[in-house]
Amino acid sequence: IFLMAMLSIVSFTGCDMTEEPSGPVTVIDYEFDRTYIINNDGCCVFKGLKPVSAADIENKVKGYGWKVIGIYEVKDDGRLSQKDYRETVCGGGYVDYWFESDSRLVGFRHGDTPGKFYNKTTWRYDATKGFIMRGTESESLQNRYMQVLLLTKTESNYLQMHTLQKLGDATDENGNLKPFYGMVVYKRMTDNELEATKKAYGYDANVNYTIDSEHNNNNIVSPLY
Repeated sequence: IFLMAMLSIVSFTGCDMTEEPSGPVTVIDYEFDRTYIINNDGCCVFKGLKPVSAADIENKVKGYGWKVIGIYEVKDDGRLSQKDYRETVCGGGYVDYWFESDSRLVGFRHGDTPGKFYNKTTWRYDATKGFIMRGTESESLQNRYMQVLLLTKTESNYLQMHTLQKLGDATDENGNLKPFYGMVVYKRMTDNELEATKKAYGYDANVNYTIDSEHNNNNIVSPLY
C-alpha cells in the first residue's frame, strides 16, 4: 500500500548510506532522558505531555513545508537512540511534508526507488491528544498519528518540530511483524526551499486533487490501495 509508505518511514536493511542526513539538528537533552510508552491505542507517546495548542499548529505549521533533519528510534527500553536512524539503515526512506493551508497534505518521498514521488492526502490536528492526523479514517491510528512533542526555534532562528510517530514494521524473532517508532525532527522550509522541492518533484498544482493519490514527474498513479 503506497499510502503506508507516505505515512510510515520504512527501512529494514543495514548498510552504508550514500546520502548523509542533513542538519544541524537541535535535540533537547531531556528528550533522550524520557521514557516513551505504547498507549492503549497502540501509539508510542510521551505520556502526560501538554498538547501543543491548536493556535500554534495553525500559525506555525499550517501552510509550510517541513523537511526531515533527524530520526531517532525508540529502543526496547523506551528511550531514544542517540544515533540518527538514517545512518544505520537503508532499503526504505522518509517523507518531507507540505501542510497546505486547506488541510491538504503533500508528502515528498525519499527512498531507494528511482524517480521522485509525491503523495496527496488530507490532515487535521487533534488538539486534545496533540496528534497531527494524516490520511483517511480508513487507515489505522498507528499509521496516521504524529504526536507533536515540541515546536522550537534554534540558535540559527529556524523552527523545528519534534514528533513521535511510527517508523515502520520489522520482523521479530518469531517471524511476526512488529511496529517500531521514533522521534522525527523536522525543520520548517523557507518559501524558496518549498518551491525548489515542488519543482524537483514535478509538483503540478493543476492536477485534480485526489485523496491518497501518488504522483511522479511523469505519471499519476491513483488510488493507492
